[in-house]
Amino acid sequence: MPELKIIQENLSIFDKIEMPPDARTEYENGNFEAVYPKDAETTNYIFSKYTFYESTVDIPNDSVVLGTENGSLLALVPRSEYQ
Repeated sequence: MPELKIIQENLSIFDKIEMPPDARTEYENGNFEAVYPKDAETTNYIFSKYTFYESTVDIPNDSVVLGTENGSLLALVPRSEYQ
């Protein structure tokens, strides 16, 4: 049985998170949770918000989309792709 790591944090824009790209994530009202195997390779992410118009938005490659909130897309963007 694999040993799992669990992250539970209250996220604000520009916060940093380290997790694997395929971690199981949940996000609701600022509360973030990620679960993944303890020995998985991780990536550094920055929590970002993108306002979208007409239902489209461009985000960097390999971002993890967490959902939408008040007309914005919420995503974890790889630190190497963050501009």
